[in-house]
Order: sequence, then C-alpha cells, then structure tokens
Amino acid sequence: MKRTLLVGCGSPLREDDALGPALVELASRQGLNGLTTKVVHQLTPELALDIAGSERVIFADASLHREMLVDRIQPDPGAAAESHLFTPGALLALADTLYNSQPEAWIIAIPGHSFELRQGLSVVGTCALQQAAVALGNLLASD
Repeated sequence: MKRTLLVGCGSPLREDDALGPALVELASRQGLNGLTTKVVHQLTPELALDIAGSERVIFADASLHREMLVDRIQPDPGAAAESHLFTPGALLALADTLYNSQPEAWIIAIPGHSFELRQGLSVVGTCALQQAAVALGNLLASD
C-alpha cells in the first residue's frame, strides 16, 4: 500500500461533526501497514509536513450534503494565502511550495445529520460512517 495519511477533521463535541475522527478511529483499529492517521479539529498549516511525507492523503470530514462525496482533490495555490482557514487544497499547495511534494489526494465528505452540542453520532451519522468505511477501503485497495 502507498504511504497514506488519513486526516479526520471535526469535533467530537458536536455529534456528526465527529464523522471524520470516527472514520480515523475505525481505520486505526485495522492496523494497516502504510497507513498513518491524524485527528484534528481544523486544518492547520502544520499538517503540510505530514502531507509531504505521504504518497497519498485522504481527508475525511462531515458534510451538510445528503450524499457522500469521494473525490480527487488538487492543490489550490490561491487558497494557501488565507490566514487561519485552510482547505485541503490549500494544504496540498503549501506542501508543494515548502517541500516540493505532490501526493495523490482525496476527500471523503461524509453526510452528517445533526451537529448539536453533544457527544456521539446520530443514527443517520452512524449509517453514513459505515458507508464511508467502505469508500475508504475502496480507496486503500486502489493501489
């Protein structure tokens, strides 16, 4: 398997906002060789170094959309100039600028249903997490 970094973004204190970190937790339990995981509340410039050390990066985050999105993403140099708001594309551009690194990159946007201030996933979020786990498995198997 390619050296893969899985970044789960979200807050465990806001129900389905924890879908990204929950997917990272599921993947971590499998103990896959070549998979490094990271859980963050938000994307920050410090992630550029981790991205640069990977051949493939997969970002997992909750989404307000009703359908799961699994999509290839590209560096977005225009977004890299923003202050503290970093997108996956901005981080890819920063890794390229600082470390001359261009890993393959994907986003898994997992549909969330409830983002209230409480811990635990909603029933809808739990179902979406299972679909995201299948999507992640397909990406990891696509070497």
